[in-house]
Amino acid sequence: MNIGLKIRELRSINNVTQDDLAKAVGISTQAVSKWENGGLPDIELLPLIANFFNVTIDYLFDMPSHDVDNIEENLVQYIVNIPSQRERLMALMELCWKIVINIPGRSTEELRSLKNITDRNEISHMEVTLNEGVALMRIAKEETFFFVAPKPENYYNYLLNNKDLCIKAFKILSNIDTFDALIFLNSRINKNFTPNLLVKELSIDYERAEEIIKELINLNLIKITEIELNDEIQKTYSLEKNPAIIGLLAFMDLIVKRPNLYNCYYGNDNIFFKK
Repeated sequence: MNIGLKIRELRSINNVTQDDLAKAVGISTQAVSKWENGGLPDIELLPLIANFFNVTIDYLFDMPSHDVDNIEENLVQYIVNIPSQRERLMALMELCWKIVINIPGRSTEELRSLKNITDRNEISHMEVTLNEGVALMRIAKEETFFFVAPKPENYYNYLLNNKDLCIKAFKILSNIDTFDALIFLNSRINKNFTPNLLVKELSIDYERAEEIIKELINLNLIKITEIELNDEIQKTYSLEKNPAIIGLLAFMDLIVKRPNLYNCYYGNDNIFFKK
């Protein structure tokens, strides 16, 4: 790749203007424009340009770099330089995709953009099962997520530590009204509500709405807030922010609706399937 095009690409990714770059390296805006239209920077400016964008000089020339000393810092810098939170999350998912397909070893799939895969209508699934742990990724337009779990020394027995509480939680969530309430509350803007909201949205009676709220309070999924209204104290409720709920529901959906396998690697049998 022409170095000028690489500089233009880096400016775009980092939301940097030609003037910003020019001031940082001590040259004119016209010089930056000249680079991006086929010119070449003076050789003594290359370290300044590379440092400004936190990349290597090899990267400017689109050459492979074997310097991994600062890879963690470079990844952090790459993410924080992305302007919007949604774009950061999507960039993070792209990185997860590149990582998970290469856990078994270098994959020819790495050049395929995650976006090209999510543009398809069907749901796909990447799965890696090794003696050392598991990793999986669901790939779809609206249902993409990533999970990795290295195997602990004591295998996964820690999952039994709260077995009774987990079984109790599953029993509570197995009721369709409670399940619907949890989905509904997680899909709305989190603000205070009363049982009347569940009565209206779920077509249930007030007593059942109160019962659902009590169940979700016991699971630490809802908190109580008391407010003074017309010289009376009234209880209102709000959802406790807990991203594990999204993960739980996503994994339950994955269990009951297992998708087509895109890639599946089982380390024990040394088999690699591709769809």
